[in-house]
Amino acid sequence: MLKTPVGKFFFLVILACFCLPKLTQSQTTVDNVLLQERIEEIELFYRVYDTIKEYYPKDSATSSATLIKNALRGMVNSLDPYSHYLDQEAYANISSERSEEIAGVGISLAESASGARIVAVLPGSPAEAAGLRVGEYLLSVDNKSVSQLNIPEIVQLLRGKVGSNTLLELADQNFTSFRKLEIKRSSFRIPSVSSTHFISGEPPIGYIKVAFFNDDANKDFSRALNHLTSQGIRGLVIDLRGNPGGSIDAAVSISSHFLKPHSVISRLAKKNGIVEELRPPEQTLRFLGPVAVLIDAGTASAAEMLASALREHRRAVLCGERSFGKGSLQNLFELPDGSGLRLTTAFYLTPSGKTIEGTGINPDIEVKHQTTSNAPALNRSLGINPSNMEPEINNEALRRAIDALRAVIVHLNNKQEEPQN
Repeated sequence: MLKTPVGKFFFLVILACFCLPKLTQSQTTVDNVLLQERIEEIELFYRVYDTIKEYYPKDSATSSATLIKNALRGMVNSLDPYSHYLDQEAYANISSERSEEIAGVGISLAESASGARIVAVLPGSPAEAAGLRVGEYLLSVDNKSVSQLNIPEIVQLLRGKVGSNTLLELADQNFTSFRKLEIKRSSFRIPSVSSTHFISGEPPIGYIKVAFFNDDANKDFSRALNHLTSQGIRGLVIDLRGNPGGSIDAAVSISSHFLKPHSVISRLAKKNGIVEELRPPEQTLRFLGPVAVLIDAGTASAAEMLASALREHRRAVLCGERSFGKGSLQNLFELPDGSGLRLTTAFYLTPSGKTIEGTGINPDIEVKHQTTSNAPALNRSLGINPSNMEPEINNEALRRAIDALRAVIVHLNNKQEEPQN
């Protein structure tokens, strides 16, 4: 059995002491036990480290820097699908991830038991032009398997020089069909509001597609809503399908167009049982008509937070498919050597305290996501321009949402017209 050197032993004692809370007289016995346990845990780490260094035959894999970084990576990555240890290059890339100008292919990924799953294809991106689909799994980038990589590492592979090509290998949701696509990287802007429509008919309905919550999302949404209300809409459809989230503040601000001031939009469950309530700011423009929100398996994070808040405050009906189920908040922490952590620091809860993480939210009106040959005709019948409204996607969910809104409006009108006794 390996023996721990005296110098290393004292290092372990000092490190373990720093890992413990300050001692008080009444805590001495308990904390002494904790101190001994901490020393044993850290000593076990060094025993494994020393054994690898002494016996593993490939020296290239056992440098001190490699072993420590792999240990850190395993420690952080094992917490949940969204917490990662980032080396210097990965940290530099992810620090600018929310920038509106991105040089890459334009997909949002999430880890799952089956691998890296595409949860959003960003509008106007090379991925959209190449026909990548939500729900597909990314198997390799430029013939390099991504099965052992975390999401920031895969993002690093996807990014490159503007105009350069990258080869992606993909599998469908059931792993029964496989294909390879070559995509040219480009710089593109992620729009917040990607589509706005006035849907004629009686009563008229407005439609706003929110593709991403960037820093301009509330301003863009306010502009679109103001335009539609000036045209006399009586109801509104907010399309959050494929929206991977983004800025929480932007989603909270958008909610204030529909909710009373000081309403709870979400609860953030933090360390030590602390729960922070998110409430909307005051808005000069508020829409009081009925609202429907479209969701699907690509609706995630801040988009799920907004959808659940509108439903629980009885301001919207949800239509479509169950959402993705990413109800957690990550923060970036820079480490002294330029590497960093992307660490989950809170979990979103709905206003009533329900969990989103890993479960998602179920729609009130379920409509399965599917492709259909008559989708363009259906879109035209709804007054939607197929050129900017995903012509191959069946908008049965949109039709059902419009029908629901019109039924509510008719009911409210009839109720107002009832004679008073």
